[in-house]
Amino acid sequence: MDYSQFFNMIPEAGLMAALVIVFLADLILNGEKKHTTLSLLTGLLLVAQIAVCFTAEPEDRAHEGLFLSFQYPVEIPGVSMTNFLKAAVNEKRKYQGLPELKAGDFLKLMNEKRKVVELDSKFTRRSVNEGFSGGEKKRNEIFQMAMLEPKLAILDETDSGLDVDAMRIVADGVNKMHTPETSAIVITHYERLLDMIKPDVVHVLYKGRIVKTAGPELKAGDFLKLMNEKRKVVELDSKFTRRSVNEGFSGGEKKRNEIFQMAMLEPKLAILDETDSGLDVDAMRIVADGVNKMHTPETSAIVITHYERLLDMIKPDVVHVLYKGRIVKTAGPELAKEIEQRGYDWIKAELEEE
Repeated sequence: MDYSQFFNMIPEAGLMAALVIVFLADLILNGEKKHTTLSLLTGLLLVAQIAVCFTAEPEDRAHEGLFLSFQYPVEIPGVSMTNFLKAAVNEKRKYQGLPELKAGDFLKLMNEKRKVVELDSKFTRRSVNEGFSGGEKKRNEIFQMAMLEPKLAILDETDSGLDVDAMRIVADGVNKMHTPETSAIVITHYERLLDMIKPDVVHVLYKGRIVKTAGPELKAGDFLKLMNEKRKVVELDSKFTRRSVNEGFSGGEKKRNEIFQMAMLEPKLAILDETDSGLDVDAMRIVADGVNKMHTPETSAIVITHYERLLDMIKPDVVHVLYKGRIVKTAGPELAKEIEQRGYDWIKAELEEE
């Protein structure tokens, strides 16, 4: 399945919802390489169910098997870990039509699961996350995940602020809970976590879009290498990639950044609307060089301009003249030169004669 195409079909669903839907759809439709009508309908029904799940209340989403681990877990003073988890587990069992766990069975389950993340028993007697270190909070989140056994877990920057030992423990916990019936989406800025949690699929998100998808061999280092390679196309300083999008950029830098984005996304068709507007000669040359370097037999670009000067740098295959909302003349690149020398009046005269 082409994840990026599916993702772009869901503009209103939000980034996380789209990722979940795409991930599950691929598991269902391609997991066993069966492409029957039945498997397709089953997949679409579950995708629809998950989409609806994202509009439900948090407790309803949890009942359906969705678990979210926050980047910054909050403290809940006065609520012990044991009581908190007992209420959560029994509410889920109630929703599933199962009897509540007896106290002894619950404690046995809790002791079994806390060993997954090497969590000391004393933490279960304390209030939720109260006085926990950053690493302890993250381990506690994975402990809760182990107790609730969700079908889908979304782990938001689980490695944030963790030292190597804490990261190893958290990663081991995630790995131990992975089964053919469960899935996890792990969001991270660092490739280091993927040395410990082995992913089936890696997506690279850039400016709100999935720009690259591959197996575990795709690492953050590969993305940075790609980004460095592409920014050289438009001679963009590396400092710009660390700044907010277009914030404080000059007119020329904004245009170069647009071409840089185009280089990263590798579109089949690019529409460049007055890309030369407000550019000095040097900036125009850089932008034009970038467009020329990205031109291949498989890609196309429509360049809209009022000036022939840009066409001295970007060599067009075809030139169209638009007048009053319609194409009135089409020829090769020589047409641009003729217009620069003679203006538009001769074209208008030809139209009046018709």
